[in-house]
Amino acid sequence: MPRPTSRLPGFGLAIGLALLTVTVTGSGAVAQVEEAGTGAVVGQVTDVRTGAPVVGAFIEVLDEAGERLTAALTRNDGRYTLLRVPVGRLRLRVERIGLLGTTTEPFELREGGLLVRDLSIEAEAVQLEGISVDGQSRCDFRDRDGAAARVWNEARKALDIAAWTEDSGLFEFTAEIYQREYEFERQGRRRVKRAEKIADERVEGNLLGQRVFRSLEADTLARDGFARKEGPDYAYYAPDASVLLSDAFLDTHCFRAVRDGDRVGLRFEPVAGRELPEIEGTLWLDSRTALLEEMEFEY
Repeated sequence: MPRPTSRLPGFGLAIGLALLTVTVTGSGAVAQVEEAGTGAVVGQVTDVRTGAPVVGAFIEVLDEAGERLTAALTRNDGRYTLLRVPVGRLRLRVERIGLLGTTTEPFELREGGLLVRDLSIEAEAVQLEGISVDGQSRCDFRDRDGAAARVWNEARKALDIAAWTEDSGLFEFTAEIYQREYEFERQGRRRVKRAEKIADERVEGNLLGQRVFRSLEADTLARDGFARKEGPDYAYYAPDASVLLSDAFLDTHCFRAVRDGDRVGLRFEPVAGRELPEIEGTLWLDSRTALLEEMEFEY
């Protein structure tokens, strides 16, 4: 498993970073492969007011307990295709970044069945511009109201789609990978950063069915921390989308909503009393579109 770190001997640290662009393509043709105990669900998502297709909506199939069984993204014509869906009593949940989501009424899928479920949703924008940022930190906010919960809900959509996209291996990534190097010097008992640069060498290319960046397991990071000494050097580990979504990460960090101009952010810090090497940082979203723009963090 590739690690999201590389090391420079002695006093250096280099972290590989990647900028990703995901392109969704597909003809929409259904070629159901027979598999026992499964069926297929297809359809189109449109705006209930205009009839226009909703592009890039995330369609999830939920079982009776609300757990995700499979998922898909709508294409440029708003259509989606869900194959090899486990049979049973199911629901569809539709979400799109920056828009309010919806969940359908239950329906029954039988073995070998092909159901058409066209969905009309109210494409009502999520309002983050007027969000009240009170600076209050919450260490358990997942099922509560408030600024941090509202910002998290939008950030979660982007992270959820990113994690699913990488796991599915069906999409092509355009990746630009580079190195950021740090140098340190000792001042008494402290190591102080002396210089920082982005290396000139860059690697660009298209990757299909590969994970550009893979973190360690969330439980491992929660147990052992995000940095550790390996031989004469230190290894620093970064979180991917799956880690940020995990209960292990949410249970060990506190969150608060912050603002910076036209951006609203979700600031995260380790819970009090954790003595392991940890990270703190901010997930930044555009307050007008609710798009997740970047994550910055430090150790």
